[in-house]
Amino acid sequence: MKVTEQNADVGVIVARFQSPFLHEGHQEIIEIVRNAHPRVIIVLGLSPLKCTANNPFDFGIRKAMVEEK
Repeated sequence: MKVTEQNADVGVIVARFQSPFLHEGHQEIIEIVRNAHPRVIIVLGLSPLKCTANNPFDFGIRKAMVEEK
């Protein structure tokens, strides 16, 4: 992972999180950014196609999954 500015006020994560749960890799990325920045924004990517094999979870499900952790 590339960190461009170590002491920035806000860290940003752009991801899709299209898995049934946040696995260790997801959790590690979030924790690294949380430890480096006082505020974190997670941008969940969206696909125009709904409920496909590559995009099985809608925004609401993924948002709830991230908020739970």
